[in-house]
Amino acid sequence: MLHPRAIVEHYTATNSFASVYATFANDAPDAELRELPGTCAHFVIDRDGTIYQLVKLTLRCRHTVGLNWAAIGIEHVGTSDAQVLGNAAQMRSSLALRCG
Repeated sequence: MLHPRAIVEHYTATNSFASVYATFANDAPDAELRELPGTCAHFVIDRDGTIYQLVKLTLRCRHTVGLNWAAIGIEHVGTSDAQVLGNAAQMRSSLALRCG
């Protein structure tokens, strides 16, 4: 069970929610430890600002080395920090998600 203490934000290095979802839905065991869940994030924010919750907040996801046990993962669809930060709709959704 996850006991969140941090929010970790990433960009997906892709341009579509579909490709992100396909990666996470695969739920292949972790490459290093062979454990499940595989690579995942709690939320994905699409380019148009749509927020998708992929797993419950009580589930540990593998999205950041060393903090998975205590971190909520938010993925932003985009290929760079600049692309995501320059997207007003995505930033509004990200702030709304983080600030409640």
